[in-house]
Amino acid sequence: MSRPALKLQVQALAARRGYSAAELARRAGIPAQTVRKIFKDPERMPQTVTLYKLARALECRSIADLFEE
Repeated sequence: MSRPALKLQVQALAARRGYSAAELARRAGIPAQTVRKIFKDPERMPQTVTLYKLARALECRSIADLFEE
């Protein structure tokens, strides 16, 4: 099975704001374990609602901002 072509940049965005995985999880209202999994494997695709919550917590304009270009 091939890997997805998209790669999340959530960890880099969190670092720019000074957020740890735990802080990002708190701000997004999702489990810290979920954020740690995303940090560990940026090609892992979480559910859309999780992406939405992360985008809001990171003050992104859209979910698309969570992905590398």
